Amino acid sequence: MGKLCRVNIGIFKAKTVKSAKIRFSRLFNSIKHLPPLIGDFIQKLRKIFDKIINHITNDNVPSTNNKKERHFGITLHGYLKRRFRTDLGLAMHLKFAEYLWIQRNKKSVTF
Repeated sequence: MGKLCRVNIGIFKAKTVKSAKIRFSRLFNSIKHLPPLIGDFIQKLRKIFDKIINHITNDNVPSTNNKKERHFGITLHGYLKRRFRTDLGLAMHLKFAEYLWIQRNKKSVTF
């Protein structure tokens, strides 16, 4: 099963539609070696596979439907992407930024 997972891990990250279809067909042909739950999912996925890989050929179709993920993935640098991936990371960043602002402006705010 390990080899199967390594071969088919990049179906949706393939550079061309042809390579994505080849990878999916390999996965579909080995469906009898997978657990029934995953096999059922792959059977359902086969019906809509062309719609799912539409983002490879059309640049206007995003590869994700999560707006936050798209925003952070496109607009931020690598270290910020990792920081804002969770709500906790964002809250910690805002608290620390507030603390730094208070430290910088402490002299001008006091009377």
